[in-house]
Amino acid sequence: RASAEALKQGMLELNPSLDIHVIDYFVTIAGPPFLHTFPKTYSKLAGNPALWRLVWYGGLFPPTRFLFLGFLELLVKKKFEVVLDSLNPDLIVSVHPLCQNVPVRVLKKRKPHIPFVTVVTDLGSAAPTWFHPGVDKCIVPTEHVYNIARKCGLPDEKLSLIGLPVRQPFWGSPEFGSKRRARMSLELPSADIPIVLLIGGGDGVGNLGRVAESVASELSKKFGKNEVQMVVICGRNKELRSRLDSLEWPVSIRVEGFVKNMKDWMRACDIVVTKAGPGTIAEAFISELPIMLSGFLPGQEAGNVSVVVDSKSGSFSKNPKIIAETVCLWCTDKNLRRELSQNSKRMGTPDATRKIS
Repeated sequence: RASAEALKQGMLELNPSLDIHVIDYFVTIAGPPFLHTFPKTYSKLAGNPALWRLVWYGGLFPPTRFLFLGFLELLVKKKFEVVLDSLNPDLIVSVHPLCQNVPVRVLKKRKPHIPFVTVVTDLGSAAPTWFHPGVDKCIVPTEHVYNIARKCGLPDEKLSLIGLPVRQPFWGSPEFGSKRRARMSLELPSADIPIVLLIGGGDGVGNLGRVAESVASELSKKFGKNEVQMVVICGRNKELRSRLDSLEWPVSIRVEGFVKNMKDWMRACDIVVTKAGPGTIAEAFISELPIMLSGFLPGQEAGNVSVVVDSKSGSFSKNPKIIAETVCLWCTDKNLRRELSQNSKRMGTPDATRKIS
């Protein structure tokens, strides 16, 4: 939904008179059994890598994919046609891998033609369901995904390599002096000390707590308590935030819950530790941050790890000790940190949302 909202803002910036509807394909159109279960199921799967792996690779297996898409068509087709009749859109944009098959099949039989555009929001791995030959245009974020699209049968003339749509605050490269201003606005140390940002995503899933404790312990071996700063953003995980707040830390630390000003936090910090979500990675690239990846969803996010590591913008490990040692090295070696930052900057596409819009 974040990508859809970003594109909506981009299009409204170009033409404020546009009437744009952001619709949840599963909750609003498919309805039961997805209506009340889909958001909770996604969170449960995201917290269980083994189960996620089973679902992901099951979707890659043609017979399984065919059965699921057939089931989805039975649920959605007539309801989608009702939505089309109600809204009578001039353009449809999909930002989800399961929202191509039924809409394209329905639109093929309707006159006049309604253009259908897919905006792929996976950086390195992309399921075959993203790529339907009947779309009018498919916009991809990286060369790797472009190549996957070609293997899935999309011709070059239907593909555009632009980047990943991101939230409006990230529509632009960091301005000179913005790091100091961001630190002051967030009441972080304005002095030239390294600040490490650890992010657990909106739902705060993963081993964020263990990683934070390990990083703090390692940093304390090289820095005094006020010579380095950590920021841990726990998202909606109130239990984790409460636990981390209750601990005694060997270095200076801020523990936050869900935040709406992620651009400021990223701009204020020097290093980010996060799982391999495409949106966070894209925003970290734009923020010119070295990226320490601490985990990924099997299949879907595996390719995102390669994007970061192969571009030499960061590193990856699931081991909290290795993560901590890597982060500590980056904190102590300014030249290495600067090199990683420059590599991230080269990967950033701050103008992608406007170009796609």
